[in-house]
Amino acid sequence: ALHYFIYKLENNTADERTWRPNVLAFINSTKKDINMLRIMANIVSNRGFLTVITIINQPIKDKVRLKNLKISVRNYLENKSIKAMVNILYAKDDWAGIQNLINTYGFGPVKPNTIYFEFNSEKNHLSDLTKVIFQASQNDKNIMIFIDNNYNISEKENINVFWGGHKQNIGFMIAMAIMLQEEINGQDNHVMINSAVTEKEK
Repeated sequence: ALHYFIYKLENNTADERTWRPNVLAFINSTKKDINMLRIMANIVSNRGFLTVITIINQPIKDKVRLKNLKISVRNYLENKSIKAMVNILYAKDDWAGIQNLINTYGFGPVKPNTIYFEFNSEKNHLSDLTKVIFQASQNDKNIMIFIDNNYNISEKENINVFWGGHKQNIGFMIAMAIMLQEEINGQDNHVMINSAVTEKEK
């Protein structure tokens, strides 16, 4: 059945009405990033796939230890009611590893269409960020970037969505904002849609 399903997907024409979220999330610390992973899991729901990737810069030669680490992360997520596939992969450089996986991760037509990662301006270079964004864009992936992982959203702060006017991505952006709003304790924040217009468009 799986064999037939994959070949059928390969021959199907892309249709936004049947689009399903397949999220590839690059995570440094599962426990620290658990709230964002909940949001990712809510977006995916039972309609797509969530894959959690941790990139390590030192290879783990002991296969048993590596397997146990994956099981430990998977069990932790399951205890938090988060369904996800888990992988721990080696790369000498985190950003090079992310770019490589954006290009290659998946099987046949079953590939991630949405990429999530963090960016810390104090630790990372802007050039690395732009390379990853370009790579994701070239591969027709949605991109979700959490800019500052030390920032806690207040219950009374608004969630600002900056929209460039393209109809094809506004639904995804609003859905993300609402998911984030629901994850915050409290009802005092609002989703605000912001868009810049020219003098002619007023």
